[in-house]
Amino acid sequence: MVKTVFLDSCIFFECIEDPRNQTVLNHAINLGYTLVTSITGIGETVDQMRKRPDRSDFILAFINLYENLRVFTYYPDPIVADVCYHLANLEIDYRVEKTDRVHLGYAIAYGCDYFLTSDKNLIKYRVPHALEEVEFFKPKTITLEEFKERL
Repeated sequence: MVKTVFLDSCIFFECIEDPRNQTVLNHAINLGYTLVTSITGIGETVDQMRKRPDRSDFILAFINLYENLRVFTYYPDPIVADVCYHLANLEIDYRVEKTDRVHLGYAIAYGCDYFLTSDKNLIKYRVPHALEEVEFFKPKTITLEEFKERL
């Protein structure tokens, strides 16, 4: 069975800024993991990069990284919309940004095994009970370093 690893936008920055992090993801691919993100994750990544003075270099590095890692893109569908709606409106933990709850919503809706992020609040985030009752569960949410240790 293929295991899916959702990449939060911060992971792309970590890989661009330190190529050793890209090596971890390449190793995961070699072990049979599939790397994924959402169209909203891509949008957030590019939006953050375009605010930097070295934006052209970062955006080009992001596109190359995305292609080299063969990252698969998730798009919205009715299930994603429903999960994201619940994350936005039930048992809201305001320490977790709205955009991060949307990214997590994609990972939950598509049944990802892992969600990689450096956001400590997102790592601690609890999915609303209403989602768990209908068998939508939060993927194992860990840092890239913790994922490396698991490999």
